[in-house]
Amino acid sequence: MLVNIQCLVQVCKRLNIDFRFIDNNHNVIQISTGNNLYYFANWTTPYNKESEAYIFQDKEFTYQLLKDKIRMPRTLGFLDPDIEEKRKEYLTASSCEKIVDEIQKNFGLPVIIKKNKGAGGLGVFKCNNKDECLIAVKHVFDKTSKDYDYVVLGQEYIPVVKEYRVVVFKNEIVFAYLKDVEGATFAGNLSPLHWEGSKAVLVEDTTSLESFNVFLKPVFSELPIGYAGFDIAEDSTGKLWLLEINSKPAFDFYVRDNGTDKLLLLYEKMLEDLREEKLI
Repeated sequence: MLVNIQCLVQVCKRLNIDFRFIDNNHNVIQISTGNNLYYFANWTTPYNKESEAYIFQDKEFTYQLLKDKIRMPRTLGFLDPDIEEKRKEYLTASSCEKIVDEIQKNFGLPVIIKKNKGAGGLGVFKCNNKDECLIAVKHVFDKTSKDYDYVVLGQEYIPVVKEYRVVVFKNEIVFAYLKDVEGATFAGNLSPLHWEGSKAVLVEDTTSLESFNVFLKPVFSELPIGYAGFDIAEDSTGKLWLLEINSKPAFDFYVRDNGTDKLLLLYEKMLEDLREEKLI
């Protein structure tokens, strides 16, 4: 059973809310409150519409929707030149080499190249020269790989000093944590909590939490958030940048380093909300 589902079950029992497991692994739960049924499956919750969750998963769509509302790294998407015939009308570059030329023309070096629908730091590359760019693009478009994506992104490189995960429920921050790499060793994955010796550190000072709230408010006005984890970077000048939004964040690293108190609080807020039928 996933740690988040364990926490959900614990809160259901505490609040005397009826539930039952749907699957043999106990990672899909049906919640019964009032005359309504709700489902939590793996890391997903009832709080995001399918279309919104799809936008969050698609980093290019997220950028196009929010780039004029909040500070984000400039991003360009390119379709796989070897895409099936019916999608070729969307091609903007006819080869991997031409994609690299466009990326370098728009962003210079270093540059971030990543798959459009990746998670957990998979398929993300910091490239320092043209050869590395071409290798990264071809890696994303490798149809023999389980990590294949038909869209590759070129993205402005931001000199990140700190990276945070900010957990939001119904437009309010529930908790946030720093992805701390001080003293950690890079292990091939740019995502901070995949470094050896990294740790998740709960953000407790109200000044930082309020700065996150002010920074994210323009997103809430454009796209009301049911539930999401926001990855926010702080650069060397102290500016905040929105990197991506995750509609089904996992908490394994956080729980490893901090325990389950904040996760229990999150699910308590959700279940109390479902009791009052305030689902977005």
